[in-house]
Amino acid sequence: LVVWTANEEGHFDTAPAEWLRYTGQSAEETEGRGWMHAIHPDDAPALQPGWEHSVRTGEPYEHEFRLWHAPSRAWRWNLERGFLLRGAGGVGQWLGVLIDIDDRRRAEDALRASEQRWRGLFETAPVAMELFDADGDFIEGNAASFDLFGEPSPGVRQPNILEDAAMLDPDSLADLRRGAPWRWRGWYDFVYLDRMKVDRRGREGMRYLASVVAPLTADDGSIAGYIGTSQDETARRRSELALEESEQRYRRFLEQSHEGIWRVEFEPPVPLALPLEEQVRRYRRDGRLAECNEALAQQHGCTFPAELMDWLAGDLGNAFERHYAEPFLAGG
Repeated sequence: LVVWTANEEGHFDTAPAEWLRYTGQSAEETEGRGWMHAIHPDDAPALQPGWEHSVRTGEPYEHEFRLWHAPSRAWRWNLERGFLLRGAGGVGQWLGVLIDIDDRRRAEDALRASEQRWRGLFETAPVAMELFDADGDFIEGNAASFDLFGEPSPGVRQPNILEDAAMLDPDSLADLRRGAPWRWRGWYDFVYLDRMKVDRRGREGMRYLASVVAPLTADDGSIAGYIGTSQDETARRRSELALEESEQRYRRFLEQSHEGIWRVEFEPPVPLALPLEEQVRRYRRDGRLAECNEALAQQHGCTFPAELMDWLAGDLGNAFERHYAEPFLAGG
């Protein structure tokens, strides 16, 4: 903290000892406008007109600028305030204070940078993200959220994350209020929003979602709000269901067929570019039975398919190869 006085024309009466220690200037170097040399050259052009305006008009002066800090040999941000005081005889004198705000300024810059990074992440994230206040009321969503759930309708009640999430059972809701994140995956029907009398945002049908809601805590540990993320997994889930259905059809066919059915795995794989004779040789040598049905087991004198597991393809016999393996390999 530097307290200074100057005459009505804006010249230091006497350079404060705190200024000299802070800037490393000598008393002689501060005379006239010499003190300006301790101010960062990028800041001085904006500072001097403001100071001269206050000197000319008598208006209070306030400015933030970087000042040379001799002990650390670095520029540090300072806040300067000055007021013109007049005595009984009308003689004016400037009284001012200079406060080092470098730590605060750096913290503010770091906060702004953090906010910019967060805002960039929030706005460009490929998953739907929505923010809610401490009471669970909707604040805002990102572009991916609007793509998935639609844009909020003006003047229409939006879903409250604590009151309108049907997937939240009482125990999960209690955990969420205590600060524990909540995770859910399943089919979400937009018609549910009609029953809750909240904004449906023009969406129809069902989507398979993977959702997480996490509390946002303040410095004192209290819950300041909530953030929800949702990933649309509808296409993946439908593919999984189609695959499961296909697998079930295959299993039924495998179990009910009277024809021998088998699956052979190769390690290493057999290149199809090899001559047929070499493919057959490697088929016999490297092919290992990984799956078959009862019909094939019975053809080879076994009762259960498990008895053939880990047989080499060559163990099925030459006749079997001529009728099945060689035509299959020849067909690519």
